[in-house]
Amino acid sequence: MKKYKIGTCGHYDLINTIPNGQTVKTINVTNELKKHYGSENIKVISTHDWKKRPLKLFFNLISLARTSQNIIIFPDYNGVQVILPILNFLKKFYKFSLYYVVIGAWLPDLLKNKKRLRKHVKSLDGLFVETNTLKEQLYLYDIKQTYVFPNFKQIKIVNENELIMNHTIPFRLCFFSRVTPQKGIIELINTIMQINIELGKPTFLLDIYGPIDKDFEKDFIKMIEDFPSEINYCGIVDPYDSVTVLKNYFLQVFPTKYKTEGFPGSILDSYCAGVPVLVSRWNSWNDIVEEGKTGLSYDFDNTLDLKNKLIYISKNPNRIIDMRTNCIEEAKKFEPKKIIKTVTDVIMMD
Repeated sequence: MKKYKIGTCGHYDLINTIPNGQTVKTINVTNELKKHYGSENIKVISTHDWKKRPLKLFFNLISLARTSQNIIIFPDYNGVQVILPILNFLKKFYKFSLYYVVIGAWLPDLLKNKKRLRKHVKSLDGLFVETNTLKEQLYLYDIKQTYVFPNFKQIKIVNENELIMNHTIPFRLCFFSRVTPQKGIIELINTIMQINIELGKPTFLLDIYGPIDKDFEKDFIKMIEDFPSEINYCGIVDPYDSVTVLKNYFLQVFPTKYKTEGFPGSILDSYCAGVPVLVSRWNSWNDIVEEGKTGLSYDFDNTLDLKNKLIYISKNPNRIIDMRTNCIEEAKKFEPKKIIKTVTDVIMMD
């Protein structure tokens, strides 16, 4: 029986589901592992629709356990509570090493009241997290086999001579994320409209990109009907075409109301495009954004501070323009070949 160097388990379906950070990163990491070890040494099982076919998932996990020297899992909030215990049980019989790539920063909150799941996490051979903040939070649970494994994407970084340095009123802003109230889109739209009215001219234009949450779709479509001309919904962008779209903007605004964001892919996209960001201060924000160098920040869930920062930016646009080359340099730190070594080096250690 062939023993694969690595077996992976995660959501890989971008055809039947709307693109999201979880799926995109799962695919990106797996593709880099295939480049490093060779596709023939990687076995992949997808968890797409696993709740509808739990028995299929169970037998796939047994097959993965029997044929893999190492297993890397990419589960979401619900999946980790099922997949990790099953594989920890199978590990007793099939003697593989088990690793978990955490996408986002919600794991500490999940572990608060789940002692049994904490034991499963502690038994992992390696836990890869997106930020130092998350690593420190997991240390509080005595989970120490953690490695910082930032986000990355196989996309082109713009050249310095491609940067658009001449930005004038009205400044073009973009929102580049899932369209849902918890990402702060309602507050951002209202803030832009208020600023434009108070300043007596369209100081900012806002283009909104991203999939609309089903629960928010009806309300958002009604909102679109009432949008002034300076606010537009522009649909969904292919994850690998993001830089082509983003590079034309003055600034990306990321007004998330999720305290547990990890390393948002849209911010990395922005850096690759040479576009600074304005972000709310979620738990890990300063692991991702260097204040005054790659972007600016405002108090978490504070719409007044968001408004004040945007007004400040409108009066001091060079603060943003001068950051554009910094963003390119920051993006180079997250080139796939550099980042994937975090995983491959740990697997070599075992």
